[in-house]
Amino acid sequence: MLNKSKSYLLNEGEGGKHNLNLQHAILHEVTFNQLQKGGLKEGMVIWDVGCGSGDVTEMIAENVGSDGKVYAADISEEQLNVTRQRMDNKGYKNVEYINESIEKINPDEYENADLVHSRFLLMHVQDVSSILTKMAELLKPGGVVVSQESSMDSLRNKSSCKSIDSYFDLMNRYGRKKGLNFNVGSTLEKFFINSGPFQDIKTEKTRISFDSENGKKLLLSRLDEIKDRLIEEKLTDRAAIMQIKDDIEQYVQVELAENSVIYTEQTHILAKVLDLSE
Repeated sequence: MLNKSKSYLLNEGEGGKHNLNLQHAILHEVTFNQLQKGGLKEGMVIWDVGCGSGDVTEMIAENVGSDGKVYAADISEEQLNVTRQRMDNKGYKNVEYINESIEKINPDEYENADLVHSRFLLMHVQDVSSILTKMAELLKPGGVVVSQESSMDSLRNKSSCKSIDSYFDLMNRYGRKKGLNFNVGSTLEKFFINSGPFQDIKTEKTRISFDSENGKKLLLSRLDEIKDRLIEEKLTDRAAIMQIKDDIEQYVQVELAENSVIYTEQTHILAKVLDLSE
């Protein structure tokens, strides 16, 4: 089940747009590469599930062109409004907006798609298998799911700032308390194998580095975004979280090493849907 109002850790709408834009600046290239591997081209029909602030929706809309179509879906009306405004400002007319949880979407009401994309969606759901099955139902036979998920347990912090470990531990504990798996990336391939009519499952690993300027900004900005929820859930107190923030602020002022010293692993899956009519 996907229920943002009760379990979603991040801010929605305009309040979360800045951090999602920072995140996309870091992930833009790898996300586009994965979409290309999934066959992204002009004229396609594509779902962007959990579209957030529309960064990837825009990328897809540009590439499928006027002969293609994008279904931008998000359970949050605030998020969807940000995406709609973004597309309107850019003049895209090939996007349809669906303010609904993916579990409640009726595939018969929409054109069968060539591709379904999601990025960091499954870490916010309690039943990953049912979401993957629904994604398969949105696709035509031979259609492709392109999915990217993280694993917070994969954090490699070779820096001297141990408060970064504390920061990620708090997020993991929040996820567990809400019945979510913020490490779903580490088992994503197994979910695809065991869920729905998928074949030709291809897995690739990449890293998100927090050494770049945008990475450092995201570390701090996201901590500001989530600290009150961590306190509300009694996972920490204000004094402790502010100490973590102060430690990280001091650390990121120092020029980081050329090689990655702070990163997490990302898992990318490309999976085709079987033709069940054969």
